[in-house]
Amino acid sequence: MNRIVWQRLAHYLRTGDLIALGILAGRGVRVVQLDHVMVMGRTLEGADPELEKLRARHPELRTRFALPADLPVLDATFPNHSGEYGGRLRQGDHCLLLERDSRPVAFTWLKLYPEVVITEIGFHVALPPRAAWGYDTWVVTEARRTGVFLLLMHEVMAELRRRAVPSLFATITHTNHESVAAHERLQYRVVRTLSRVQFPGGALYRSRPPGGRARWVMAAHRAPAVMVDVPG
Repeated sequence: MNRIVWQRLAHYLRTGDLIALGILAGRGVRVVQLDHVMVMGRTLEGADPELEKLRARHPELRTRFALPADLPVLDATFPNHSGEYGGRLRQGDHCLLLERDSRPVAFTWLKLYPEVVITEIGFHVALPPRAAWGYDTWVVTEARRTGVFLLLMHEVMAELRRRAVPSLFATITHTNHESVAAHERLQYRVVRTLSRVQFPGGALYRSRPPGGRARWVMAAHRAPAVMVDVPG
Protein backbone atom coordinates (compact mmCIF):
# COMPACT_ATOMS: atom_id res chain seq x y z
CA MET A 1 0.00 0.00 0.00
CA ASN A 2 1.20 3.52 -0.71
CA ARG A 3 1.74 6.24 1.92
CA ILE A 4 -1.70 7.86 1.46
CA VAL A 5 -3.46 4.53 1.98
CA TRP A 6 -1.47 3.90 5.16
CA GLN A 7 -2.32 7.41 6.45
CA ARG A 8 -6.02 6.83 5.89
CA LEU A 9 -5.88 3.41 7.52
CA ALA A 10 -4.13 4.89 10.56
CA HIS A 11 -6.76 7.62 10.78
CA TYR A 12 -9.64 5.13 10.64
CA LEU A 13 -7.98 3.11 13.40
CA ARG A 14 -7.70 6.22 15.59
CA THR A 15 -11.30 7.34 15.03
CA GLY A 16 -12.90 3.92 15.22
CA ASP A 17 -14.30 4.02 11.69
CA LEU A 18 -12.61 0.69 10.99
CA ILE A 19 -15.13 -0.92 13.34
CA ALA A 20 -17.96 0.04 11.00
CA LEU A 21 -15.99 -1.11 7.98
CA GLY A 22 -15.27 -4.43 9.66
CA ILE A 23 -18.91 -5.02 10.59
CA LEU A 24 -20.09 -4.26 7.07
CA ALA A 25 -17.36 -6.37 5.48
CA GLY A 26 -18.23 -9.26 7.77
CA ARG A 27 -21.77 -9.12 6.46
CA GLY A 28 -20.61 -9.09 2.87
CA VAL A 29 -21.46 -5.43 2.31
CA ARG A 30 -19.28 -3.62 -0.23
CA VAL A 31 -18.33 -0.17 1.05
CA VAL A 32 -18.51 2.41 -1.75
CA GLN A 33 -17.14 5.47 0.05
CA LEU A 34 -16.17 6.71 3.50
CA ASP A 35 -16.30 10.41 4.42
CA HIS A 36 -15.15 12.09 7.59
CA VAL A 37 -15.43 15.79 8.52
CA MET A 38 -14.98 17.90 11.63
CA VAL A 39 -17.32 20.67 12.70
CA MET A 40 -15.18 23.38 14.29
CA GLY A 41 -16.32 26.54 16.02
CA ARG A 42 -15.33 29.44 18.22
CA THR A 43 -17.03 32.15 20.22
CA LEU A 44 -16.68 35.81 19.25
CA GLU A 45 -16.55 37.42 22.67
CA GLY A 46 -14.20 40.29 23.45
CA ALA A 47 -12.01 42.55 21.33
CA ASP A 48 -9.50 41.42 18.73
CA PRO A 49 -6.05 42.94 19.38
CA GLU A 50 -4.56 41.19 16.34
CA LEU A 51 -6.73 42.87 13.70
CA GLU A 52 -5.03 46.27 13.67
CA LYS A 53 -1.61 44.62 13.62
CA LEU A 54 -2.59 42.57 10.58
CA ARG A 55 -4.05 45.61 8.84
CA ALA A 56 -0.80 47.48 9.45
CA ARG A 57 1.16 44.66 7.81
CA HIS A 58 -1.07 44.73 4.75
CA PRO A 59 -2.04 48.40 4.19
CA GLU A 60 -2.65 47.68 0.50
CA LEU A 61 -5.54 45.29 1.23
CA ARG A 62 -9.18 46.30 1.61
CA THR A 63 -12.29 44.33 2.53
CA ARG A 64 -15.83 44.66 1.27
CA PHE A 65 -18.87 42.52 0.61
CA ALA A 66 -19.40 41.27 -2.93
CA LEU A 67 -22.32 42.54 -5.01
CA PRO A 68 -24.14 40.89 -7.94
CA ALA A 69 -22.08 43.08 -10.29
CA ASP A 70 -18.95 41.29 -9.03
CA LEU A 71 -20.08 37.85 -10.24
CA PRO A 72 -18.02 37.79 -13.48
CA VAL A 73 -14.86 38.64 -11.52
CA LEU A 74 -15.66 36.04 -8.86
CA ASP A 75 -16.18 33.34 -11.48
CA ALA A 76 -12.89 34.21 -13.17
CA THR A 77 -10.80 34.60 -10.00
CA PHE A 78 -12.25 31.72 -7.97
CA PRO A 79 -13.27 29.09 -10.53
CA ASN A 80 -13.52 26.28 -7.97
CA HIS A 81 -17.28 26.88 -7.71
CA SER A 82 -17.79 29.07 -10.75
CA GLY A 83 -21.46 29.45 -11.63
CA GLU A 84 -22.71 28.92 -8.06
CA TYR A 85 -21.98 32.35 -6.61
CA GLY A 86 -25.06 34.08 -7.99
CA GLY A 87 -27.32 31.51 -6.37
CA ARG A 88 -25.59 31.98 -3.05
CA LEU A 89 -26.14 35.74 -3.14
CA ARG A 90 -29.78 35.30 -4.10
CA GLN A 91 -30.42 32.99 -1.16
CA GLY A 92 -28.99 35.56 1.23
CA ASP A 93 -25.43 34.35 1.81
CA HIS A 94 -22.67 36.95 2.10
CA CYS A 95 -19.29 36.98 0.37
CA LEU A 96 -16.51 38.95 2.04
CA LEU A 97 -13.74 39.96 -0.38
CA LEU A 98 -10.15 40.92 0.34
CA GLU A 99 -8.85 43.11 -2.49
CA ARG A 100 -5.55 44.55 -3.66
CA ASP A 101 -5.79 47.41 -6.18
CA SER A 102 -9.52 46.62 -6.58
CA ARG A 103 -8.76 43.01 -7.55
CA PRO A 104 -9.83 40.12 -5.27
CA VAL A 105 -7.04 38.07 -3.71
CA ALA A 106 -9.21 36.11 -1.24
CA PHE A 107 -12.82 35.52 -0.31
CA THR A 108 -14.99 33.62 2.12
CA TRP A 109 -18.72 32.94 2.33
CA LEU A 110 -21.02 33.33 5.32
CA LYS A 111 -24.50 32.23 6.28
CA LEU A 112 -25.98 34.69 8.80
CA TYR A 113 -29.60 33.63 9.19
CA PRO A 114 -31.23 33.68 12.66
CA GLU A 115 -31.19 29.88 12.41
CA VAL A 116 -28.61 28.10 10.29
CA VAL A 117 -28.86 24.45 9.26
CA ILE A 118 -26.09 23.20 7.00
CA THR A 119 -25.84 19.97 5.03
CA GLU A 120 -22.56 18.09 5.31
CA ILE A 121 -21.88 14.53 4.05
CA GLY A 122 -25.57 13.75 4.39
CA PHE A 123 -26.07 15.24 7.88
CA HIS A 124 -28.35 18.18 8.63
CA VAL A 125 -26.30 20.15 11.18
CA ALA A 126 -28.16 22.76 13.24
CA LEU A 127 -25.95 25.52 14.62
CA PRO A 128 -26.68 27.41 17.87
CA PRO A 129 -29.09 30.40 17.63
CA ARG A 130 -27.71 33.41 15.70
CA ALA A 131 -24.46 31.59 14.89
CA ALA A 132 -22.71 32.05 11.54
CA TRP A 133 -21.27 29.41 9.25
CA GLY A 134 -18.19 30.25 7.21
CA TYR A 135 -17.49 28.20 4.10
CA ASP A 136 -15.61 28.11 0.80
CA THR A 137 -12.67 30.25 1.92
CA TRP A 138 -10.15 30.69 -0.88
CA VAL A 139 -6.88 32.59 -1.36
CA VAL A 140 -5.37 33.00 -4.84
CA THR A 141 -2.15 31.08 -5.33
CA GLU A 142 0.22 34.04 -5.39
CA ALA A 143 -1.15 35.40 -2.09
CA ARG A 144 -0.88 32.19 -0.06
CA ARG A 145 1.47 31.96 2.93
CA THR A 146 1.64 35.76 3.12
CA GLY A 147 -0.79 36.33 6.00
CA VAL A 148 -3.76 37.05 3.70
CA PHE A 149 -5.83 34.15 5.06
CA LEU A 150 -5.23 35.30 8.64
CA LEU A 151 -6.25 38.88 7.84
CA LEU A 152 -9.37 37.72 6.02
CA MET A 153 -10.51 35.58 8.95
CA HIS A 154 -9.92 38.36 11.47
CA GLU A 155 -11.89 40.75 9.24
CA VAL A 156 -14.71 38.19 9.15
CA MET A 157 -14.77 37.96 12.93
CA ALA A 158 -14.72 41.76 13.28
CA GLU A 159 -17.71 42.06 10.93
CA LEU A 160 -19.62 39.38 12.84
CA ARG A 161 -18.92 41.11 16.15
CA ARG A 162 -20.36 44.34 14.70
CA ARG A 163 -23.51 42.35 13.88
CA ALA A 164 -23.62 40.84 17.40
CA VAL A 165 -23.11 37.31 16.06
CA PRO A 166 -21.97 35.23 19.07
CA SER A 167 -20.18 32.33 17.37
CA LEU A 168 -18.69 31.14 14.08
CA PHE A 169 -18.48 27.60 12.70
CA ALA A 170 -16.84 25.78 9.80
CA THR A 171 -16.64 22.20 8.53
CA ILE A 172 -13.29 20.73 7.46
CA THR A 173 -12.43 17.35 6.00
CA HIS A 174 -10.15 15.20 8.13
CA THR A 175 -7.45 15.07 5.43
CA ASN A 176 -7.12 18.87 5.20
CA HIS A 177 -4.51 19.07 7.95
CA GLU A 178 -3.33 22.55 6.91
CA SER A 179 -6.83 24.02 7.25
CA VAL A 180 -7.42 22.28 10.60
CA ALA A 181 -4.15 23.71 11.95
CA ALA A 182 -4.97 27.19 10.63
CA HIS A 183 -8.39 27.16 12.30
CA GLU A 184 -6.90 25.90 15.56
CA ARG A 185 -4.50 28.88 15.52
CA LEU A 186 -7.63 31.05 15.23
CA GLN A 187 -8.95 29.38 18.41
CA TYR A 188 -11.49 27.17 16.68
CA ARG A 189 -12.24 23.94 18.52
CA VAL A 190 -13.75 20.68 17.28
CA VAL A 191 -17.37 20.49 18.45
CA ARG A 192 -18.44 17.38 16.50
CA THR A 193 -16.93 14.77 14.21
CA LEU A 194 -19.13 13.30 11.48
CA SER A 195 -18.57 10.13 9.49
CA ARG A 196 -20.52 8.47 6.70
CA VAL A 197 -19.97 4.97 5.33
CA GLN A 198 -21.80 4.55 2.02
CA PHE A 199 -22.77 1.20 0.56
CA PRO A 200 -25.28 0.07 -2.08
CA GLY A 201 -28.79 0.80 -0.80
CA GLY A 202 -27.94 2.97 2.18
CA ALA A 203 -25.40 4.52 4.50
CA LEU A 204 -24.14 4.29 8.05
CA TYR A 205 -23.68 7.61 9.88
CA ARG A 206 -21.67 8.37 12.99
CA SER A 207 -21.73 11.54 15.10
CA ARG A 208 -19.41 12.08 18.06
CA PRO A 209 -18.96 15.12 20.35
CA PRO A 210 -15.50 15.78 21.83
CA GLY A 211 -14.89 13.32 24.63
CA GLY A 212 -18.34 11.83 24.19
CA ARG A 213 -19.76 8.59 22.89
CA ALA A 214 -20.32 8.00 19.21
CA ARG A 215 -23.88 7.70 17.95
CA TRP A 216 -24.47 5.43 14.94
CA VAL A 217 -27.49 5.75 12.63
CA MET A 218 -28.41 3.60 9.65
CA ALA A 219 -30.24 5.58 6.99
CA ALA A 220 -31.31 4.79 3.45
CA HIS A 221 -33.29 7.86 2.45
CA ARG A 222 -33.53 10.28 5.40
CA ALA A 223 -30.55 12.38 6.45
CA PRO A 224 -29.78 12.30 10.20
CA ALA A 225 -30.06 15.56 12.16
CA VAL A 226 -27.35 16.80 14.53
CA MET A 227 -27.27 19.83 16.85
CA VAL A 228 -23.92 21.32 17.85
CA ASP A 229 -23.15 23.49 20.85
CA VAL A 230 -21.11 26.65 21.28
CA PRO A 231 -17.52 25.61 21.99
CA GLY A 232 -16.57 25.88 25.64
